[in-house]
Amino acid sequence: MDTRRVVFLWALMGLLILYLIASSYMFAKYEGADAPECRTVSMYPSYARIRSFDEQHTKFASKYSLWLYREQGKDLIPEKEGEGFEALDGIPILFIPGNAGSYRQVRLIAAETSILFFDENINVVDNDKQKNYDFFAADFNEDYLAFHGRTILDQAEFLNDAVAFILLLYAKHETPPTSLILIGHSMGGIVARLMLTLPNYVPGSVNTILTLSSPHSAPPLTFDGDLLRVYSKIDQFWYDGFHLQLTLPVPSLAQQRLHNVSVISITGGLLDTILPADYTTLGYLVPPSNGFTVFTTGIPDVWTPSDHLAIVWCRQLRRLIARWLLSIADITSPHRTVPLEKRMRILRDIFMTGFEKYTEQDIGESGDFVQLTLAASDVDMHGPNLVVRLDNQNEHSLRKNIFKLEPDATFHFLSLHRLTTWEESATAETETSSLLLCRNANEGREGERFNISAEHRCLDLYSYIRQVPRLSKDVERIMDSSFDGEKNPFYALKLEPQVLDKYDMIVMHEPFKAPESHFAIAQLTSANNTNATMESDLSGLLLKDVKKTLPKDRLMAFNIYIPGAWSSVLAYKVVFKNLDLEEHSFTPFIREWRDDPYESKWYINIRNDKATHLSVHAVAPYTPFQNTRTQQGINLELWAEPGFSSKDDSSKDVVVIFSVDFWGSLKLLVLRYRLAVVAHCLAVSLLIFVFQLLKYYETGKFPDHMYGLGCICNFKWLLMIFIVLGSLTSVVKNGVVQSILNRIDPVTLHSKNEIHVSLHPEYTLHTLYLGLEEGCLWFFGPLFFTVALGINWLGYNLLLLAGSAIVYVGRITRLLSRNLEEKESQHVKVRKSKVGGMVLLMVLVSFYLPYQFAYVISLTVQVVTVVKLMANRNARTALNFNMGVMMVMLWVLPISIPVLIVFVHNFNINWATPFSSHHNLLAIGPIFALVLLQSQYKEWIPLPKKGDGKDLYFKTIVAMLMYTIFYCMVYGVRHTYWLHHLFNFTCGLMLPGYIDRFVDPKSTK
Repeated sequence: MDTRRVVFLWALMGLLILYLIASSYMFAKYEGADAPECRTVSMYPSYARIRSFDEQHTKFASKYSLWLYREQGKDLIPEKEGEGFEALDGIPILFIPGNAGSYRQVRLIAAETSILFFDENINVVDNDKQKNYDFFAADFNEDYLAFHGRTILDQAEFLNDAVAFILLLYAKHETPPTSLILIGHSMGGIVARLMLTLPNYVPGSVNTILTLSSPHSAPPLTFDGDLLRVYSKIDQFWYDGFHLQLTLPVPSLAQQRLHNVSVISITGGLLDTILPADYTTLGYLVPPSNGFTVFTTGIPDVWTPSDHLAIVWCRQLRRLIARWLLSIADITSPHRTVPLEKRMRILRDIFMTGFEKYTEQDIGESGDFVQLTLAASDVDMHGPNLVVRLDNQNEHSLRKNIFKLEPDATFHFLSLHRLTTWEESATAETETSSLLLCRNANEGREGERFNISAEHRCLDLYSYIRQVPRLSKDVERIMDSSFDGEKNPFYALKLEPQVLDKYDMIVMHEPFKAPESHFAIAQLTSANNTNATMESDLSGLLLKDVKKTLPKDRLMAFNIYIPGAWSSVLAYKVVFKNLDLEEHSFTPFIREWRDDPYESKWYINIRNDKATHLSVHAVAPYTPFQNTRTQQGINLELWAEPGFSSKDDSSKDVVVIFSVDFWGSLKLLVLRYRLAVVAHCLAVSLLIFVFQLLKYYETGKFPDHMYGLGCICNFKWLLMIFIVLGSLTSVVKNGVVQSILNRIDPVTLHSKNEIHVSLHPEYTLHTLYLGLEEGCLWFFGPLFFTVALGINWLGYNLLLLAGSAIVYVGRITRLLSRNLEEKESQHVKVRKSKVGGMVLLMVLVSFYLPYQFAYVISLTVQVVTVVKLMANRNARTALNFNMGVMMVMLWVLPISIPVLIVFVHNFNINWATPFSSHHNLLAIGPIFALVLLQSQYKEWIPLPKKGDGKDLYFKTIVAMLMYTIFYCMVYGVRHTYWLHHLFNFTCGLMLPGYIDRFVDPKSTK
């Protein structure tokens, strides 16, 4: 088959794959638990800039500023000018915006907090020490801190100065605060963590940090080396603060600063199209005693995912954040918050479902114990697996249902209404049930472990009941019963053996007069009978569906564990057959859950034979995951009312069919592998250039781009490439190989501050190649390579078309001649204008301009050179060489763009601080010199040919190109910025090739 036809077919295949990925990303809609359901908000904001925070307090006063937010009609606003600081009577809190974020975003949380505190008609916080908050916000002029490491350092240093100034404003108070709370959105959360590592941090000034969609575990972009080093510094400090053993009498600086700090990371899940939700995890750095990561889909009364910006204004979530702030407030404490242990308990109570094992430690901590003595005539005893239903038919019974606890028991409870406290149920005509968890007060006596007539010490479970979405046919969406919804939610409770084994029985008190619609269902079961496993690994799921049959007499809550569904780069789907969909007390629903990070999703309105689409944030590329976990996969907890059979076919068992959702999986690749596109396309362009170079060495003629593509698409070469890329996934996750590759990585050698999570024995981190733990996804490498082939083919042809159009227009307007009007001798000195421009640009780069600016200029010059060569039909060899260089430069360009954006932004706000790390002449000199020489001596090719006696020089250039290709594939995604330096070094290697041309002017081709 003709080579060009083969190239076209492979390019077409790559572009088809790219089209399918793009179509899935743009048109595949999220449904069910992943559908966006945030409510909009309104407020009456007012802002005041604190102008006294000037150069006397911070050196960044000309660039950044500090603002105070006041909700109109709620917060105290000074009546006269100059009385501003006297109005500060609350608890200080500082909001940190994210990348290109605005200080005005503070209004979204601040307004709700003020409303909750000042509105006497709203009483959702039980805290007699609560106080209003004084919200401060940092104005970074919408800086691009996600692009630039120096910027994030400037912001953190500025904020430490701001914290010191804010605390100074309260110095005249009777008990002035010594610390405040930080709320960071996106990269603002990283700035908050960085603040505690800097020398100007005020000791003890921060004890609580809330981050919203913040990329803690990995930087979102890797185009700037300073940013990676900042991340490494933060991680090293926080790792030392929580994981190093005390070997000296005095704790380390990190331990002193972090021991009393609580951190919570809230992420919006799949809807966040700016940042992969996997990047927000904290578990590898912050222990459970000081923080955790939670998804908005599992937060009670929220139950919706959120995109990157909506997580700040989502009405359901901001109500919970405001309630949390008022709950942890303690105006009598100099820290202005309750102690760490109570702070964490409140965090778990508000932001977790209550079904996690992590929350079991809180049961009994509230101290809601009562003494109980029962009479045998007033109780009904219930054994294992029996279902107790309470509704309006139990009116005036006031009987007590007793569940005797056996070892390894699990208790489930679901109700339309919230529980009543035991005290109220005993003294009033209550309308809902109450629950006690009891143990014999005299259990130390032999034979009195379980005795109905004995005195019992009981824990009132009123405080531990949790809201769950409404599970009835009168709701279509989860948001119908979330905060401010039209329907009331349901209430549920789940107690595991770790809790129940400490007690003797559960007492369920029947209501005196239940409402007409009331129901409460309880069931005590053996933990072994409530779990099933769908036996299949990830590779098995890729090949076929997995089925599981559930008994029709199953329990009220039945957990199905799928051990093979642990990859975050794949989407899944589950189909149920023969479910009883008749509404009795509630309709069947699913709770998808996973611990650490704590992710729960609620799927309501389950239908037979209809796929429910799932996703999981478990083991993800380039992020740490816990290697000691015995369960990494998805858990599906199916809740269905027991004791009823389907009227249509009561003999059929429920069938569960689980499979991989390949169409939905394509959507997930975009966010996690957007940087891989740059690395793979650059690698393909370099490989094409190598084949062109080899041909030139043999023949003296430099072939076109299509020749290189044809060589790659040759069956022998392509098969070899696919075998290497397919096996690379498994090779680079080997511990020994990882250690070797990390040690020879120039980035690691360049920065001694690099941290690897291998320091943490319980966590594994894959940063090489595609970052996959999933060996069965070996085909991802060949797939991305095929896409890169298609993009390169398309890009080359579009450039040819654009260049031809420019040449055609130039000839018509006589801007370009047919034979390149410049017929000057190549011995003529470089024009003074070019030399002057080069010198001026290099001087500016040395102290003002970032070298990325010079790179853009170099690329522009190279484009002009190529266009001029296209106008000369007798310069095909030179055109092909320069076109090859330009193709490579185009794929290096994205690395320079982010830093250039930061520079332009700083220029617009008149901030003249130099980019000290980006004024390196050596980082751009070789590229600029090569491009300048090529523009002057267009028909020269600075490469040796066979017979020139420079075989070693030629092999050195080829070896450098091959190493750059290797680096693109293995390190390129997480150390993208280093690709620029490798290309720069390669250009430096080609510069000596011009010496021969100057020595021997006849050698021009």
